[in-house]
Amino acid sequence: MRRPLIILWFLLHSGLCHALFLEEFPNLKNFVFNEPASHTYFGLGLSPISIMNSKLYIAANLFQIHWINDRWDIEIFSASIGSTINSEDYASSKHFTFRTIPKYRIFSFISIGPLLGFEFVRFSNITSRLYKDRYVTPYDVFSSNGIIYGLGISETFDQKNNRKIKISQNIYKQTYSTTTTNNGWKYLYQNPELAVDANQDKISAGIVIMLEISYLL
Repeated sequence: MRRPLIILWFLLHSGLCHALFLEEFPNLKNFVFNEPASHTYFGLGLSPISIMNSKLYIAANLFQIHWINDRWDIEIFSASIGSTINSEDYASSKHFTFRTIPKYRIFSFISIGPLLGFEFVRFSNITSRLYKDRYVTPYDVFSSNGIIYGLGISETFDQKNNRKIKISQNIYKQTYSTTTTNNGWKYLYQNPELAVDANQDKISAGIVIMLEISYLL
């Protein structure tokens, strides 16, 4: 029993002496080994206002992984969910998006790089069926998917305890189709406003301009 107590006393005493010694000679702190800070960050984000193909759009970034050093600011992966908020009832859509943005730091706190990802879109108030040759599916909620690509710019501000606030401006192009699927099936809409050869601009893919605020730790 005595030996563990002696070891514990020695460890506590040596740590106390170490701290007092550095206080007495503060210039030596620069020569003391400190564990390097991690370059990996996890975060959450919010896009309070964005424009998606002339419609207002809000989104929450549910999960982010970043790798940041003096030269690179890489958003390795992020997943977000969002919805349009001022479109006509039948054109209201929900979006689930994955993306990556490898950015280069052009200034100490500003970085820029290409955006690449994949998007799933769902129009809850639109029903459609798929047909191909002689085969037809029952009517179901219309959904589609496609890659997204564009550009990301962000400003990163250091906080206490190695945490960061990141403000990002992203612009990307959607590519999901409203006419055919990836394997050649065609959409047939129940809504007559979206019939074959009708104007489908209100539900078509477009350009997204997004402002996003993230907190990294």
